[in-house]
Amino acid sequence: MHSDTDWRQTLRRENINFVDLDEMTSRLDEGAVTGVVVVHSRGCDCPLTLELEALGKGARGVIYKDIGAQELEEAIKALNNNIRWFSRAAMSTFIDRVLKSQAEKCQLQSQLTRREREIAQLIIQGLSNKEIALEKRIAETTAKTHVQNLLRKLGVKNRTQLVGYLSDFNL
Repeated sequence: MHSDTDWRQTLRRENINFVDLDEMTSRLDEGAVTGVVVVHSRGCDCPLTLELEALGKGARGVIYKDIGAQELEEAIKALNNNIRWFSRAAMSTFIDRVLKSQAEKCQLQSQLTRREREIAQLIIQGLSNKEIALEKRIAETTAKTHVQNLLRKLGVKNRTQLVGYLSDFNL
């Protein structure tokens, strides 16, 4: 495990710009972390949220102050090769979310008929029941029935919720 001074010296020696998030939280709020590594102490219950926020604001990576020597070496190697660096905890959380999302998408696709998936695409594009009917060469009441079936099967109350729900799955 690296002491506070060790990781600072190591990052400086490797010419890796960094900001200590504990001392400089305003830089993250301002989005002024472009190209640097954000350093944070452990104790965050949601490492993925912290890391995605920092990376979204331009940080090249996030490391933690209690990083071990081997992990710090891996982080530096990745950063020097222009590869973003996530902690193992955040990466594990991210992978779990992706896998859960994929499983939900598969379940959703098996839950809907081919026609309902087609109608869902048109709803996402913003088409009305009448426009869906014209596009699919079906009666407007049939289009409305498909929409109602989608609402019921997916447990949402209206088209707005339906679009939000479906958009999460990139159908």
